Amino acid sequence: MAYYRNRLFDKLSESKTEKEKIIKSFIYFVLPIFVLFIPFIITRFPLWSQFTFFEFFALFCAGLMSTLMPYLLNRYKDKFDAFFDALILHDQDQNTQFKLNNRSIAKYELHHKNLNLIFFFIMVVLVIGALISNASLLSHYGFYSNDIYIYILFVYLAFLLFQTAMGIAGVIMTIIVITDLAKENSIIEDAMDECYDRGMYMFGDFSFKTTLYFLFGLLYIPIVSVYIMNAEQLIVEVLLILSVVMYGSFLILSFLVPNLILNAKAQAHKRFLIAQNKQKYKQYCIDILESYPNSNAPKDIELEQLKALEVELRTLNLYNYINTLNNINTYPITLKWLVTIVAPSIATIVFVLINFFPKLVDFIRLFM
Repeated sequence: MAYYRNRLFDKLSESKTEKEKIIKSFIYFVLPIFVLFIPFIITRFPLWSQFTFFEFFALFCAGLMSTLMPYLLNRYKDKFDAFFDALILHDQDQNTQFKLNNRSIAKYELHHKNLNLIFFFIMVVLVIGALISNASLLSHYGFYSNDIYIYILFVYLAFLLFQTAMGIAGVIMTIIVITDLAKENSIIEDAMDECYDRGMYMFGDFSFKTTLYFLFGLLYIPIVSVYIMNAEQLIVEVLLILSVVMYGSFLILSFLVPNLILNAKAQAHKRFLIAQNKQKYKQYCIDILESYPNSNAPKDIELEQLKALEVELRTLNLYNYINTLNNINTYPITLKWLVTIVAPSIATIVFVLINFFPKLVDFIRLFM
């Protein structure tokens, strides 16, 4: 998207391959903070040597996600641009094309920017508040209140939260974009055309890729689980458990809701076209009966036969068109996509609820 292209992704966009983008993502966004923390790692080594395997695994997953996040956001930006480029290129309605070129895209980019800032502010308040309220946990990892490294940690966390907020805003914008475009009849007609970039597939692919990129946030679940296990306050533990449940639920709904809305709109338009053309078909059938040569009519039998044949061909073409409409797939998603999004999301929710169910029970008992 234009607002971020020159701010965050210039270096990544210059890369020619996906592998090069990931390497640059690590060099520009992760390596500097790692170099800054080398003295911290050396001086706190006795603390780190006491960590469990799961804690090291959680830190590795968090580091991996920190590397991938700028790359995934860059991929989303490219997907967003490619999606609208395809719409503008194929759309035959000049008025709609004008709106896509000027009003709509600018509006979506502004909404994305505003949503990003809103979610960033909310997440900074919640995460920094949760960390400060569990100062002993920070001490467990070697971050002390009078240490410069705790301030470096907070700055880097703010940077990660900004990117996370950008991802959340991107998912919400995909929902808004698909929902808005579903209201445009010309776009629905083009999307239902099997020759139009595999029809509804283009919309489903845009939604799937957006949710898939956000699905990588599951790599943060191990570090969140470590925090839940070591948190001092029950309310913080419960809020983190519920946040993971909400994240998994959000993944599923953000993929299903826009596609179900689009499918409902396409189904309604498909039924309208079939009903409309069936009326024409009935009239054409009547025309066929009336177009056969009349034995009592004078002379030009050949001309009448040609006219009858023309009516029959027109009727046959309409019959084939109605069959084509019946066979058009209005579902913009595939079973493979559905399983890819839903399975890990549900597995994450189940994992968290099973492992931390006693903490939820303790929280509920406070109100009994």
